[in-house]
Amino acid sequence: MTFLFVVFGWVLFRAQHFDSAIHIYQALIWSRSAGTNGHLDLKLSAIVICIAAALALVLPNTSDLVSRVQSKPVYAVAFGLLAACAVLSLNASESFEFIYFRF
Repeated sequence: MTFLFVVFGWVLFRAQHFDSAIHIYQALIWSRSAGTNGHLDLKLSAIVICIAAALALVLPNTSDLVSRVQSKPVYAVAFGLLAACAVLSLNASESFEFIYFRF
């Protein structure tokens, strides 16, 4: 629920006008008036949600997966190097305008 609240809140900050925010909200809830024919069929959406729910109930969660991994110093060094590369790559990317610069 919190994630959905945040996603719907982002729309208000990113839309140029309130009318475009309404258009984006209609597209988010698959309203047929938002696009030409809507994004997804209701039956297809229900099938995808049922398959995702079944997979979530059957497959192991992250706690089970982590408990299967044996801790070794090699893994710690590898993940440490990966994290360092990720942090250093943040500085290498081009600079973007701050999202709230207009406010």
